[in-house]
Amino acid sequence: DPVKHFNRLWPSDSFLIEVDVKKEFGDVLDPGIWKAAHIYNDLMNIVQSLGIDKDYFLEVGPGTGALSRLIKRYQSDVKITLIDLPQSIPYSFCSLLHAFPSASFYLPNEVESAKDVFSKELVFLTNQQISKIPRRRYSIGLNSTSFAEMRTDAIEKYFRMFRRVLKEENLFYTFNRIEKMMEYDEGITPIR
Repeated sequence: DPVKHFNRLWPSDSFLIEVDVKKEFGDVLDPGIWKAAHIYNDLMNIVQSLGIDKDYFLEVGPGTGALSRLIKRYQSDVKITLIDLPQSIPYSFCSLLHAFPSASFYLPNEVESAKDVFSKELVFLTNQQISKIPRRRYSIGLNSTSFAEMRTDAIEKYFRMFRRVLKEENLFYTFNRIEKMMEYDEGITPIR
């Protein structure tokens, strides 16, 4: 029961930011949404304790966009860049457009230069556009569960990107399995 698990870990009187999952997403028991709420609470607890700026977020593999949706709901002034596979972007875009119809958006085909990346509140890039992200601009980098679905060379590419685009004072937050067996190149390889 994701609701029981969430309430056990985040009782309403124990945290600085109270996330109302049911108000935001409706009366659903989708574990992905409740996982996003858990990550949001954990992330913001760390951000507040370290005093990290909450101005620019960069999320790799947002999936349905539930985590970015909570970030934008409770940190309305932030700008978020979301990087995903082209076929996955519609899921997070639709969720975020529904939640924030008056926010400013850029889709991958609209981003021409690094200047465009910070001109809107929510910017979507494909995994082939990461070179357009300027150096040292993001305070917080995120990845939740999608590294466990990637080949090692793709993960290494994203780590190089995070090292290039995160500010000197930053937080990189990841929530992934320790190991997953992946089938590729005609064999099974552990992703760690």
